[in-house]
Amino acid sequence: MISKRTKQLKTLHIIFAILHILCLIGPFLYFIPYAYITGEVVSKVALSLTLIVSLILAAISLLVDVKQRAGFNKSIVWILIAGILFCLDSVKSFVWIMAIISIIDELVFTKLKDKFKTDAATNREIDRRL
Repeated sequence: MISKRTKQLKTLHIIFAILHILCLIGPFLYFIPYAYITGEVVSKVALSLTLIVSLILAAISLLVDVKQRAGFNKSIVWILIAGILFCLDSVKSFVWIMAIISIIDELVFTKLKDKFKTDAATNREIDRRL
């Protein structure tokens, strides 16, 4: 039987995991279309190529084990950032937004997600013993 507290901790873990994913994907969901709209033809071709390379690396990262996947995910993000920076005329706003979101994600959302995950696992073990 699962207690009310375990369900609550699991729900909080899911909420902060979703916020963590949104912090990673959100800026790209905004800046990639913005770069396509404001960029020139050469910039759009370069961004398209970086998106294709990122998709290929994402497919590869799904096929390899967990330890190697973290390196692939970092390279995917950096390739996307390079493509967006190539297209944008005003780079300063992109850099500031990415910096603020990264700091908030690392200091708040990731820490709380991990805390609630371990607390839920602990409470699940306590529930199992009862």
